[in-house]
Amino acid sequence: MWPLFTDLFGLDRTAETLEFHQMIARAVVVFISGIVLVRIADKRSFAKKSAFDVLLILILGSIMGRSITGTERLFPTVGACFFLILLHRLMGSLACRWPRLETWVKGHTDVLAEDGRLHEQTLRRHHISGDDFAEQLRLKAMTSELPDIRLACLERSGEISFIKRRE
Repeated sequence: MWPLFTDLFGLDRTAETLEFHQMIARAVVVFISGIVLVRIADKRSFAKKSAFDVLLILILGSIMGRSITGTERLFPTVGACFFLILLHRLMGSLACRWPRLETWVKGHTDVLAEDGRLHEQTLRRHHISGDDFAEQLRLKAMTSELPDIRLACLERSGEISFIKRRE
């Protein structure tokens, strides 16, 4: 049974000698594993896209792709991906319980404008030009007038959010 399994996935081959059917079999394993990983990771991991979440996505994509092409071993790589997902969930869970860890892992929100006044120093610290801010003001707040804005924040995800003044 093991020789059939080894031949199906090309477990004893180098990347250069993998055959088409072996790469397909590996791709099926990686795809199914990926679906299971996404279910384990929870929707939040792939929806919010904080730096914490993007890092996980980049690492998973990189190493899982290598296992298909044979530059990394298939099953140890899939196992490492499951470990990373569980570690991500653990860190997320701990971050929910300890605010200091949450700030370190997920970052924090910064106020960019308040009551119609820009916080120039905060914009500079985050390398946001006046033109960049004005563009986001038009696109997201649907206004070009800063006095219309009560609060503008650079969120942990990297997006700028706006709260308008009440009419």
